[in-house]
Amino acid sequence: MEYDQLKVNAVSADSNNVKCETETHILDAQQHMSQVLRTTSIEQIEQFVGGATSSAVDIDYYTPGQVLANELVLLTISGPELQLLVKIHFNYQQIRSRFRSRVSHASAPLSRQDVDFIKELGNQFCGAICRKLASQDIMAGLSIPLSTRGYYEIYADYTHKTSPFIKFGEGWGLEGDFGTLYFSCYSELSNPQVIPKILAINPTEDAPAQDIDFF
Repeated sequence: MEYDQLKVNAVSADSNNVKCETETHILDAQQHMSQVLRTTSIEQIEQFVGGATSSAVDIDYYTPGQVLANELVLLTISGPELQLLVKIHFNYQQIRSRFRSRVSHASAPLSRQDVDFIKELGNQFCGAICRKLASQDIMAGLSIPLSTRGYYEIYADYTHKTSPFIKFGEGWGLEGDFGTLYFSCYSELSNPQVIPKILAINPTEDAPAQDIDFF
């Protein structure tokens, strides 16, 4: 009986060790994905608005699914090993006052131009993410950007999970002379073997331009 109990205890200890190791790898992947996302958002906004300087900041009060602004644009990056739901949260007044001269003539319709501006920023940001994923052979396609009201965020499910799929959420602010834009991303990893590939991505190095599949 004592021998059997020792075997049970040993199996239980091994299981706990495996669980801890898995959770550590997931946390590593989450933290590195966060760095990739934030660094890429800085790169793309600075290119998009013509050399403006910016920095990524934490949102101290943020919880995944929280309403961050009145409007949002969302895109999906999806492949066999992972899926990313990317959102840019913004207010019309901010876009009009900060980016208006770069978008169109002052007499052009406001709301449509504002949304198109953020949609194109989303295209550039997610396109850069797709290239960085592809640099480590993580194949993924990109959806067209969609716009909706910011309060629809309350219906989103951003629950962190480790089984059967790995799921985690991330939110950050991007501050610069344009004010603050809010970004969020919900990652779903369908294959744990993609984690080493994610960890190998260089956050600061943009991969060469290539064709991106759209769906």
